[in-house]
Amino acid sequence: MPRQKRADLMSTGPDASMGRDWIGGDWANIVELIADGTMTATLRVPSGRDVVLLAGEEYRRLTEDRRESLDVRTPHLSAREKSVLAMIGVGHSGSSIAEELGLAVNTVAQHLASARRKLGVRSSNDAVVVARRHGLLD
Repeated sequence: MPRQKRADLMSTGPDASMGRDWIGGDWANIVELIADGTMTATLRVPSGRDVVLLAGEEYRRLTEDRRESLDVRTPHLSAREKSVLAMIGVGHSGSSIAEELGLAVNTVAQHLASARRKLGVRSSNDAVVVARRHGLLD
């Protein structure tokens, strides 16, 4: 018979007294308390890493909070970076953008490089996608 692994159970909520080495117990009751949102539990596995058990509603709230915090960090693009990305988005080449805007081709390339860096992507097409996702392009 394989040896059972031990885990430290640290809980929050009304039954926080369970913070001890714990193998058995009433898992159904614990899971019900977690699902109700009246308790969360952290299991520390032998490797020292933690596993957190929490209610689905709490998980959704945390992921929504993370999504909103990422939205707060929307990068700022200059007006020229936005216009160059918008033109890339409709199929213009760097040279046609330069001609239409009266810029040097290298200047257009620098605007694209700056936008890619700010948006954290490697290609201009990816930059267009990310900029649209953040509502930066009209």
